[in-house]
Amino acid sequence: IEENGMSDMVGGVWFAGRSFLGLSKLLLGTDDYDEILELASKGKRNSVDTEVKDVIANDPNSPYGQFPPNLPIFSFGKVIDTDKKLSDLSREDLANSLVFSFAYNAFSQLALVAQTSKVSKLYMGGNFFRHELIRSEIVKTMRLFTGDAIAVNFVKTGHTGAIGAMISKPEDELKYLAFMQQAEQQPTQGASS
Repeated sequence: IEENGMSDMVGGVWFAGRSFLGLSKLLLGTDDYDEILELASKGKRNSVDTEVKDVIANDPNSPYGQFPPNLPIFSFGKVIDTDKKLSDLSREDLANSLVFSFAYNAFSQLALVAQTSKVSKLYMGGNFFRHELIRSEIVKTMRLFTGDAIAVNFVKTGHTGAIGAMISKPEDELKYLAFMQQAEQQPTQGASS
């Protein structure tokens, strides 16, 4: 939002809400948001995710060594590195890994948009961000990678889209539709004919 009140949609998180619930249903057997976050709050992702310390143990000169040892760098990476199967992992640990994966994905996309658009304040809304665990993961990761360069604010309402629709002007809708049409016309990498 500019000082003159004009606003533009500069991006969004496409891999969030329903994707999170869908993967949770496949991996955890539930798509209940509150249950997933309750499980995640009891879990530890270090039995599922590859962390910096795991990479450094195999390669002390890895460029990942500049990051905190407990930082997950490959979600679900230990599944590849070990003989673990889904049945070997606790629902709590899987849920914790999922939450971090989605929170980190949100951070990555939003930080990139903020930096390329020269935006210093991000406002996130919607039900996906309503739980403190997700918000704290995003803020912690944002501070690690961007310091205080980008301020993160959460709009605590599940009706953020409705509010945006209510205050937008008809030309805003046309900009959004043009943005979506342009996104649909982008060639898919790796697609075969």
